[in-house]
Amino acid sequence: MVTVHNVNVVGSYNVLRTCADNGIKRIVQASSVNATGLVFTHESRRKFEEFPLTELSPRVPEDAYSELLLRIKYGRAILTFSQIQVSQKRRWGVVWVISTELTYFTTAYSICEIQADSICRLYDDVRVSSLRFHMTCDEDEAIPRGQRGDLWSWTSMESAAEACLLGITANEPSFQSGHEAFYILHDKLFLGKKSWEVERGVYDAAIANGMDPDTVTAQELIDLYYPGTKVKEGWFSEGNERRSFFDNSKAKKMLGWDHVK
Repeated sequence: MVTVHNVNVVGSYNVLRTCADNGIKRIVQASSVNATGLVFTHESRRKFEEFPLTELSPRVPEDAYSELLLRIKYGRAILTFSQIQVSQKRRWGVVWVISTELTYFTTAYSICEIQADSICRLYDDVRVSSLRFHMTCDEDEAIPRGQRGDLWSWTSMESAAEACLLGITANEPSFQSGHEAFYILHDKLFLGKKSWEVERGVYDAAIANGMDPDTVTAQELIDLYYPGTKVKEGWFSEGNERRSFFDNSKAKKMLGWDHVK
């Protein structure tokens, strides 16, 4: 585990430093909701101060998976999202760094984002966008793969691709340099009867007490599994009862991104 951690952390820093040393001004790197510490944090310690989570929510990862900046390729990147394929031409001195699935590369988490902060302090004309994806997949796979530990979140492949483009091309005046993290997730939670956790009996007690996975509201899930957590006033408003536990508004404001519906 130590070797894996060191290889990935040092390797990721070398990627960022090499880009900056060679005049690459804009970098997009794949991060994850797990930068805050979610799926692999022990259930007894998976607690939150407030919903929705924002990029300012505390980062408290405790496992190597959340802490690692996983392997990334750079220089020339070829990315496939459904039928979308783009090759990096190094126009504008930009490199594109992302992953689609854990089987291709691996994603960057808490240390990755901290390293991006340090690179942007050292090179004050470099801009790094850390995109916090999760469960990047097609919509028909989202409910079966969703789980309590990641707050039933997911990202479509098309939305991930769009966010990567915008991470490079968006010209928000307040984000010409420096490092910013962005949640890139669907606006709705995804839980239903087809969830693998339902099939495994994770929700048996709640279902026995009347919970319907297809219609359960976000507030009901909080009461069941994260009782006492504060909720931003008006977040789960009427007609929006299954709203995501993550706030995407920063990406919408600074990158002009919205999840593909």
